[in-house]
Amino acid sequence: MLILDNVFSEQTQKEIEYNVFRNIEFYHKQHAVTGKKSILHSDSDFWCHMVCDGEEKSGCFDNIISTFNPIFKLIGKHFNRDKLEIERIKINLFNPSIDPRPLPFHIDSPQKHIVGLYYVNNSNGDTIIGKRFVSPKRGRFVMFDGSTYHTHFLPKFFKRSTINFNLT
Repeated sequence: MLILDNVFSEQTQKEIEYNVFRNIEFYHKQHAVTGKKSILHSDSDFWCHMVCDGEEKSGCFDNIISTFNPIFKLIGKHFNRDKLEIERIKINLFNPSIDPRPLPFHIDSPQKHIVGLYYVNNSNGDTIIGKRFVSPKRGRFVMFDGSTYHTHFLPKFFKRSTINFNLT
């Protein structure tokens, strides 16, 4: 696992956050792990925007790719991969919740892949990767082997947004 802080300039971090919260159309989504619209109970909402899922791409795909291309190169270098294929890119948005429990542990895909998580905004609701806790901080990028089970706590005070990359 690798954690990188401030992978973009402060200005780029602010632009990403602004665009995610102001210009992305989110859809209420059933949670991939539980299959329920309300993940744990009725006060927790899960919203997402599917940027890329295989061949299907949204309107913000090119902008995301151009912004994150230097990060993809870092991921490839870290995992000794010359070429990476994008399997899925998804922007997640969680509203604050009073539930103190983490969501169920999961893997994003059964096939061999690399996970990248970019934290769009400062929030709470730590991510747990294996046995390691990672706090959400704007500009932080985490990458890890996709076979590692992971989860996160729901935020208590502020919305929590991440851009989730699955690369093969």
